[in-house]
Amino acid sequence: MPAATGIARAIGRSILEKIAPEAMSINSMIRLARAGGGGYNYQLMRQDAAKYTGRFYREDAVRALKPGTIVPKDYMVEAKLKMDVKYQFHGYATFTDPETGEQVRQRVSMYTNEWVEPEDYIETFKEYQPTSTTADVYQVSNIEMTGLFHNEGWSY
Repeated sequence: MPAATGIARAIGRSILEKIAPEAMSINSMIRLARAGGGGYNYQLMRQDAAKYTGRFYREDAVRALKPGTIVPKDYMVEAKLKMDVKYQFHGYATFTDPETGEQVRQRVSMYTNEWVEPEDYIETFKEYQPTSTTADVYQVSNIEMTGLFHNEGWSY
């Protein structure tokens, strides 16, 4: 990557990160970053903006996948993950208290080395539900996959 592109990307990421809490559209964020001198590849800017806002690149497409379909490479967000694994599953889980029926919806994630169908990620999450996410009394009643991160530089 040429030095100018690296500098432009660093400027762009800095601007995107600062304006992310303003709840504007991703395209508006990209226009502002480019106006501030932080222009680089449009698709990479979309991925970065989605990461900073908590949205996921191609989230609608991931949610609309037919059962039995693995997440295509084009739908994944390339990122440097904090752990030495290939993927990080993201979604929303609904936890239910079996005694009161109270429900809590919470964003969840899980690291894995498996590139499988969304249903398999969901079943794996249910099996290894971290107790730190909710009180012990809650049980997972529903999970929706919203995105899949791929560890940058790792094979698929």
